[in-house]
This record gives sequence, structure tokens and C-alpha cells, in this order.
Amino acid sequence: MKNQNCQLRSLHRLTGHLLLCLALLLSCSSTASARDRFSESDIAVALLYKVTRFVRWPASSFASDDAALRVCVYPSEQYRAPLRALEQRTVNSRPMEVVELVEGTVISEAGCHVLFFTDPAQLGDGSSLRGIEDQPVLTVGNYREFSEQGGMLSLSRTRSRIEMRIDAAVSKRAGLEYNAQLLELATVLNRD
Repeated sequence: MKNQNCQLRSLHRLTGHLLLCLALLLSCSSTASARDRFSESDIAVALLYKVTRFVRWPASSFASDDAALRVCVYPSEQYRAPLRALEQRTVNSRPMEVVELVEGTVISEAGCHVLFFTDPAQLGDGSSLRGIEDQPVLTVGNYREFSEQGGMLSLSRTRSRIEMRIDAAVSKRAGLEYNAQLLELATVLNRD
């Protein structure tokens, strides 16, 4: 319980910092150094990292107790550096590994724990999500409509706020569980 409270405080602090950074970026849009320092991709990846700390995967999702948490993503130049920085982090004592997917990759065979879509075009017709609906792969999209297109968690910016939407039914089918504090911060969609 103490660890969960500490994680919640950490998530609240991060959310506050992200909102402050976003406000600074918007108010100082003519200042190149501020804009370069905290890009939208930096903020999205930082939030993705924090969110993964509040997700529970079934133990059978990992080959061993010290296996890496694999974050799979289709290449995007603006997200490459922030995502690579994740490889210096751990989630629940597991190192993070970023895997860049190529077109035609069979997601169900890629060993992903997180599948991160940075652009709606990457999802295409949704075929990337087919075949993993019942697998413990957290699907995250950095745009609002993602949760309406079959994804589990969408992150989007509305004015000076980051909105998080979770499709509880899709997540439950995949065997993923969210910490209660994360569910309090998100809009939970219960479609079945």
C-alpha cells in the first residue's frame, strides 16, 4: 500500500510537471530552446512510462522474473530519442526494451508487452490490433480516437490538459489490470 501511495504521488507530480511544461511550451512558443526541450513526443513518452508502472501483466507474459518489458513502436523520427531514453528505465524491477517494428510484423509473435501508436496512420484499418485482442499487450495510442478504434488506452492533449481514456473491456479481455489510482485519473470506457 505504501508503494502504491508513493507511485500515486509520483504520478500526480509527473502530471503536474507535464502540465507545467506544456503550459510553458504554449506560452513560450517563440522560444526555440523551450520548444525543443519539451516536445509533445517527450511528454507523451514520459506519460507512457508512468502509466506502465500502474499496469499489471500476468506473470506468464514474461519469460523470466527479470525479463524486459518490451515496448513496441512503429518508427517515428520525433519519438525515437524519447523512446530510446526508456531503455535506461525500469518498470517494477524490469528493464525496458524498445523494439522498432517494421511494416508487416506479426505483433502476436513480436513479444510486445506495450504496443505504442504515435500516429493514427500507423493503426490503419486496425489490423495491427487483430490477433492480440486476448493477449496481454497494452495498446496505447497518442491520440484521442485510439480507444474508440479498439485500443486500450489513449493519450491526448486538450487545451492545457492531458486526457487519458481506458477501455476497460478490451483491457480485461487481454488479462491486464490497472492500479485503482490510475483508473481514478482516467476516463474509463466500459463498452462490451
